[in-house]
Amino acid sequence: MAFDPVVAAHKQWLGYLQPNGLVVAPQVLADKQVIIDRTGMAALQTGFLEALRQDDDGETTFGPFLAPGLDGKPKGLALEFLDWPKDLIDIDAIDASACAALPELDAELRPTAALRHPKPADGNSPYVLLTKEIGHGKDLDK
Repeated sequence: MAFDPVVAAHKQWLGYLQPNGLVVAPQVLADKQVIIDRTGMAALQTGFLEALRQDDDGETTFGPFLAPGLDGKPKGLALEFLDWPKDLIDIDAIDASACAALPELDAELRPTAALRHPKPADGNSPYVLLTKEIGHGKDLDK
């Protein structure tokens, strides 16, 4: 059988995904003319590298995922690299429905940022995604 670069690309992608169970065969994706567009990969990687920063120890790390800037507007990886829409991000005014009490730990789980749903359904949470940013190197077990 001759080498097919399209099938090889799908095998590579499915290898990264590591699906549990059969998702779809690489040959079926090729037969249905599903193409992996690699033309924008260099720009994507450059944008990702620009979103990284050096910490005080010289270690390359992510800056804040979502944090208020000096002007009070959100900034961080979610905006600079993931292109989240600024008008749908809440940082300070997060709805109380996004918080959860943990009485057994005498604590409250409160997100530091939230991405609102562009068209929330009545009665549903107004958020698509909640994030909790913690400090670098913090022990997650405490």
